[in-house]
Amino acid sequence: MSQRELSERSGLTQAQISNVENGADMRLSNLVELARALDLELALVPRKTMPAVESIVRTAIAGAPTPELARRLRDLLHAVERILSKIPDQPQYERLRDYIRDYRNKRLWPEDLETIRRSTTEARRIEKMLNESEPANHGIELRMLDLMQRLQEIAHTRPSHDEVRTRPAYTLDNDDVDG
Repeated sequence: MSQRELSERSGLTQAQISNVENGADMRLSNLVELARALDLELALVPRKTMPAVESIVRTAIAGAPTPELARRLRDLLHAVERILSKIPDQPQYERLRDYIRDYRNKRLWPEDLETIRRSTTEARRIEKMLNESEPANHGIELRMLDLMQRLQEIAHTRPSHDEVRTRPAYTLDNDDVDG
């Protein structure tokens, strides 16, 4: 979002937004307006409860993929399918397609978007190399293995939606109960 768009949404001037981006102190009322414009909620939370609040927010964010993440996964899948069509009889690379398809069932985190973006860029680079010349001349096999390792890491470290168990947002310790 540009400063101009944020200015229009929040009612703050573009200069005020620029100052905030450059680390200037801001008034609380300006912070409230920026939060509203970004569809965020400001809340004062007791420090002791922050892990529970962060867990709830992480769980909410990691639910369904965002539209951008879904689009990037689609782009990555298409790039990998084009690569696989150009290098037949390489069953070890078929797992790439499976990993990407399996991401639809995983609880992906926002930081996974960057990994998927880099993977898509690399897949397009491999595809371009395959279009230009002989694969053996450019180390395509090493690039494919690197791509596979990157995607495998997400596939094996993120739980599926079925594996995620809900936990209570907090527990009461015996010390905290008035008695």
